Amino acid sequence: MSTSSEANPTDHHDHLQHTNDIHGQRQQVESNVDSIFSPLYNIALHDSNEGPTTGSYREKNLGHENHYELGVPQQQARDAERRSSDYDSLLMFSPNGLGTEGPSKDNEKRSKRNGAWRRHFKFWKWEVGACFLSLASIASVIAVLYVENDKPLDQWAWSIGPTAVVAFITTIAKSSMLLAVSEVLGQLKWLHFYGETNPLTDLGVFDAAGRGPWGAAELLLRKNVKALLASLAAVVTIAALLIDPFMQLVFTFPALSRYESDVYGFFNQTQLYDPNGNTYDSHMTAFAASSVDAQMQAAVIRAVSEHSNSPAATCSTGNCTWPQVTTLGICAQCTDITQQVNTSCPGPTTANHGQYQCDYGMPSGRNLSGFGFKAGATGDFFPTRWNSSATSASASTSGNSSAAAALTYIEAVQLKENYDYGTADISSVLRAPTAWTCMFVLCAKTYEILSMTNGEVSVSEPVEDLLIRTDNITQVDAPIGGGLSGLSTIQGLRVNSSSSSTSTHFINSADFANLGNYLTELFSTGWGARGFGASNRIAQATAPNLGWALSEAENLNQTVRNIAESMTEIIRNSRNSTAIAGQAFRTRTYIEVQWGWVALPLTLTILSLLLIMLMVIRTNRSDLPLWKNSSIALLFHRVDGWAPEGEALQSPSALEKEVRGVSIMLPKDSQDLTFVKN
Repeated sequence: MSTSSEANPTDHHDHLQHTNDIHGQRQQVESNVDSIFSPLYNIALHDSNEGPTTGSYREKNLGHENHYELGVPQQQARDAERRSSDYDSLLMFSPNGLGTEGPSKDNEKRSKRNGAWRRHFKFWKWEVGACFLSLASIASVIAVLYVENDKPLDQWAWSIGPTAVVAFITTIAKSSMLLAVSEVLGQLKWLHFYGETNPLTDLGVFDAAGRGPWGAAELLLRKNVKALLASLAAVVTIAALLIDPFMQLVFTFPALSRYESDVYGFFNQTQLYDPNGNTYDSHMTAFAASSVDAQMQAAVIRAVSEHSNSPAATCSTGNCTWPQVTTLGICAQCTDITQQVNTSCPGPTTANHGQYQCDYGMPSGRNLSGFGFKAGATGDFFPTRWNSSATSASASTSGNSSAAAALTYIEAVQLKENYDYGTADISSVLRAPTAWTCMFVLCAKTYEILSMTNGEVSVSEPVEDLLIRTDNITQVDAPIGGGLSGLSTIQGLRVNSSSSSTSTHFINSADFANLGNYLTELFSTGWGARGFGASNRIAQATAPNLGWALSEAENLNQTVRNIAESMTEIIRNSRNSTAIAGQAFRTRTYIEVQWGWVALPLTLTILSLLLIMLMVIRTNRSDLPLWKNSSIALLFHRVDGWAPEGEALQSPSALEKEVRGVSIMLPKDSQDLTFVKN
């Protein structure tokens, strides 16, 4: 092999010469390519640089080597490195493939624009992220409010209250928003001087505005329309003070009564009164007042001396409403007939043992009397205070169909103790009676409005329809013990105003008669002052004497209506009653959202995001680096043409006094980090 090499020196020399020629041609081509694409390379280098600045401003100020300051060998080596690393990615052109066409000019511009936008968004990524965090926090607050609005407070599932949860999320939203706005003000500080001359004190104004509302207010007062974007950021900073109180006003907690679907209230009604299943046969020849149900007797006596109670109902929540309810009941009414009474007072006679007497001729032909007893010549006078006579209507109309279902008819005189002892005629009290006729009758009572509020039942005045008897009389076997049974007779009743003959209500015939007899005996009574002259009728009565209570009644008509209402309650809640279900409402504390207060936090969050977008656009259009609130960037800058005089300044006021009247500018074509004094 060595012999062969030495034998052909000419071939070896030719080979080396050919290699050198190729290398020289390649260098020539590369030099031509470099001269053609050098401008494009400079643009691509500008856009692809990962730093926040562009152009010659950045190359010089951040200490990079200048392209034209390099020596020729170093420059050629650097060019070769750039061609191998940058041409393929930026120009789509390879020096080893000269015949390949590069991208179109439009694609090149679009690529540069997209790269610039991506770089600027990259350097604002934390602020953009803070704005979106703020927006997401406000959205979370709105979501919580939407879900919990109009729900009971006791259904809130978390251990801390809704106001605390909203306050916590709102704090995150507010802090994130202010972080972004502060950085916007920081960058606007540099833009304020970039290519424009402004007072040096504005540096402090902008710096203070980024720290809080007080500085923001100072910026508004000093700059206002001169720096619109900065003023908007200052307004956002100041208005952020209202976010917390506004979000507290979002909530109200009213106590509301709402319908409960799984709870009901009940109000009884009945079409049949048969409390004990009383029977009647041949061994029972009469009805007795004492056979009246004990609850009924107690209800009558209680109603005479007390105000009538509201109808009873059950409602577990204490708040219910019912539909219209019609029930079997008792109606009563009294009419003042004083003007129709014929009063005759013969005075003391031997026949009545020296008593004063007045007779009262009633419209029915019946006669009632009043007496007055004087204790000696100078003693007190004891007159009759009440005298009444009653007739059982139920017994008198027994077996008569189409007759009113009346229980008793009453005539009474009521005498007030209002005479003057000094007059010669001490019987004058007997000469001024108040006369009444009253009637109790079975009726259908309709309660059109019926409700319970906080446990108190409220009803409208019932609509009363008198009942009359029908021919519908049924007999039902009723066990009486010992393997025996009797027959209960049920009387059919219908509304008098109805044209239909169909029975709508029913009552045990024995109870119907017993009620009539009981009321008749109860109202056939009298009462005198201190118990004297009690009555002009002597009878063995099983019913209590209510004469004293009736004589004291201020409104007798209302008193008997109270008795009828109390008797209705017993009938309505008897063993044959039916419960009418009503709607139950529960009073609970609810969460109620006032949506208008959310507008301010939402608006400020959107404004902060808008400020970031505007800053990205402005910084994309300028060569100014993104220094924002960096204090280090300020340390790198000096003011050309000005320096503080004297000793070190010890206070902020001294600093401001020193720089007062000094205006500076950050030149756009500056090659170093220098403010220029103007």
